[in-house]
Amino acid sequence: MKNSIRTRLAITFVALAASLLFVVGAVLAWQSFITDQQRAVELQSELALRISTQVASYMQIQENILKELIQVRGLSDLDHNQQTTLLSELLTFTDAFDTLTLLSRNGLEQIVVSRTDIVDQMGDRSTTPEFTVPKAKNQIYYSPVQFSEKTGEPFLFISVPITDIRTGIVTNVLVAKVRFKPVWDLLASMPLGEESNAYIVDAKNRVIAHNNPSVVLRNTLFTAPNQDGPHIGASGNNVVLATYRVTFGDQTFTVVSETSTAEAYAGIIRTELTIALLFLVSVALASGLGWLAARQIVEPIEDLAATAERVTAGDLSQKASIKRLDEIGALGNAFNAMTSQLRELIGALEQRVNERTSELAESTKQSEKRAAQLEAVAQVARSISTSQDLDALLPNITDVISQQFGFYHVGIFLLDEDREFAVLRAANSPGGQKMLARKHQLKVGEIGIVGFATGQGQARIALDTGTDAVYFDNPDLPDTRSEMALPLIINNKVIGALDVQSVEADAFSQEDVNTLSTLADQVSIAIQNSRLYEETQEALAQSQILLHQFTQAGWSEFTRKQRLTGIRRSNSKATLLKEPLAADKLNNDNNLNLPINLRGQKIGALKVSAPENREWTQDDIDIASAIIERAAIAMENARLLDNAQRRATRERVIGDISASISTFSDMEGILRTAVQQLGRRMGGAEVTLELGYEQNGSQEENEQRSTAK
Repeated sequence: MKNSIRTRLAITFVALAASLLFVVGAVLAWQSFITDQQRAVELQSELALRISTQVASYMQIQENILKELIQVRGLSDLDHNQQTTLLSELLTFTDAFDTLTLLSRNGLEQIVVSRTDIVDQMGDRSTTPEFTVPKAKNQIYYSPVQFSEKTGEPFLFISVPITDIRTGIVTNVLVAKVRFKPVWDLLASMPLGEESNAYIVDAKNRVIAHNNPSVVLRNTLFTAPNQDGPHIGASGNNVVLATYRVTFGDQTFTVVSETSTAEAYAGIIRTELTIALLFLVSVALASGLGWLAARQIVEPIEDLAATAERVTAGDLSQKASIKRLDEIGALGNAFNAMTSQLRELIGALEQRVNERTSELAESTKQSEKRAAQLEAVAQVARSISTSQDLDALLPNITDVISQQFGFYHVGIFLLDEDREFAVLRAANSPGGQKMLARKHQLKVGEIGIVGFATGQGQARIALDTGTDAVYFDNPDLPDTRSEMALPLIINNKVIGALDVQSVEADAFSQEDVNTLSTLADQVSIAIQNSRLYEETQEALAQSQILLHQFTQAGWSEFTRKQRLTGIRRSNSKATLLKEPLAADKLNNDNNLNLPINLRGQKIGALKVSAPENREWTQDDIDIASAIIERAAIAMENARLLDNAQRRATRERVIGDISASISTFSDMEGILRTAVQQLGRRMGGAEVTLELGYEQNGSQEENEQRSTAK
């Protein structure tokens, strides 16, 4: 019944649970999106700052080299040959300079030392900015970036004025042509992701350095945005980027670090999919619980209501059928024992309703508790980019922790299937490698600090192993003076431990503990992701099997209904096949047999017979394969269209009959129209619609019949 208590209770319960879960899931998904987006921008900003610092350091080093050449080595006090030798030695010492030129006070070239060109004639550079600016301002000058006509490589000039100490007048200008090739190498060596890039843009929006040099050689232009965040990158793709501006003299450059949105938002997508899956599972569970609760509540009440109606009609001899010994059974006994105490009966019903209301309130409280648990699970989820191969990932983690924190031993333990032993899975130290070779394991909750952490689910720190009662003296790690073990926890379940040991006592600060706790969370998530990946692969394989079974069943049903197994063309005549063709009806044995596949499932075969002297070429086979591939898709579309048309026809007929019936409001008209419409649709069949009540009534009162042919 559409308006029954059972239906309304079930719908209300499901709607309430679904609404709460949807709101919580939406809030968590939005918070996760904002947090991960901000984290991606901060990561790119840190990388851009790091690159700009190294580029600025590179330029400052070249400037300091030129200053040292002038101030320390006394370039202006040497004779011509000594100056030439000194400049040549500097060009040999570093590959940052392509050309070194010493200009006179009039801007004429006195000495030119080049890495790539042979200089046989001195020029006049008295009107060029690399001379006029340092001459006039008596300060170091950085020129705009220029590109080599031969190699296409960008470069700039650094001009350092040489001043007479006594008069303060600029007597010479040392001009260095600085190459950007070392900057290219710097960007190429940066630890970037597969879909990440780092590059530098000058004031004219030209890309002058890129981790992929071909981008620079293509004369790529890019206008750096004023705000970090999602933008269109230099390659034209959607990226998350950050910029940092660095200035050399009067020249300003923009360092850009970017990563694709797919790589930046990978964690966001996984989190939102997890929340959506949990939402669907929770709604399904709430639906089942709601329907079950409504059924348990309503069915006994319906029986009692029927009995009450008969008692109200005056039949006090009626007795309620007692099938239960709970409150409803007691209510039935009350109906059987007394008919005059209707007030007490109503009070009992009200008490029962209050009890059911309390139960619903408790169910709602449980739903809110589950929502809080889901929120906790969502907060545990971290956006990590890692490999699915634990055998490669875990050793790398131990190496990184050891190198960054200076701990001589780092190990990762995972619990075995029985959760009885913590088994060492990765270690960085030589002693740890020996332990791995002999499959080192510790009893959970009993042996050592690792046993305590895995048994209790709490971190354990021994700042002095000589005085700690729980510490396990491992002969493979004799230099250990302090040790810390952090539990690896997923969904409030310990799956292993991160073990860190140092040769120094009191080696762990609070900052180390906090950072390593975060790393332990990341290791836990990485392990969980790997296990979920394996489960997903298994589910995908099962889905493929079900798809093949569905396709095979669909085609079997289709061919059965169509009474068609294929078509044969012989002697320019095509014949539809109602049953498979016998093998002896083919012309000869020189046949070409090709399977007809659809989504990896064979649904038929193509058989081509030719004269005995015919040899099938690869072109013949390729053409036939291409034709049957397209024919398989077309036949599948035809089958699906046929199924859709059948369903549409059925729904249209039902709709027409329903529309005709709904035009009547009296019982006789409704019954007559129903049987008439069914009679027409069923080709003249006799249709009888019969309504029956209690058999002890009269025929006219209890039965109405209408028949149409």
